[in-house]
Amino acid sequence: MFAHRGDRLGGPQRYLTLPQTAVSYNPFGDTVFVVEESKGKDQQPALLAQQKFVTTGEARGDQSRSSPASRGRHVVTAGAIKLRSGFLVIVNNSIQPTNEPAPKTQGS
Repeated sequence: MFAHRGDRLGGPQRYLTLPQTAVSYNPFGDTVFVVEESKGKDQQPALLAQQKFVTTGEARGDQSRSSPASRGRHVVTAGAIKLRSGFLVIVNNSIQPTNEPAPKTQGS
């Protein structure tokens, strides 16, 4: 004889998540690049990439739970391998990251 009992502890939780492509996993700490507005050399507004440490947690599909270090900021999700802190960036939102609970590779 077997029985299954499911208890719910607490109510639904809201978490800050990031696409796993946005996180750079390193031995010294996980980081993301965020876009911050600053003044350029000619005092014109400029967008700069700044590297920030984050704490990642549980993952579901292609999303990873993250610490609030990136809350309310624009996070770089593609091309971060080419960035360094202080580099000028151009925001191009033509490709949006997916939010698939069970992502598949192309061609599958």
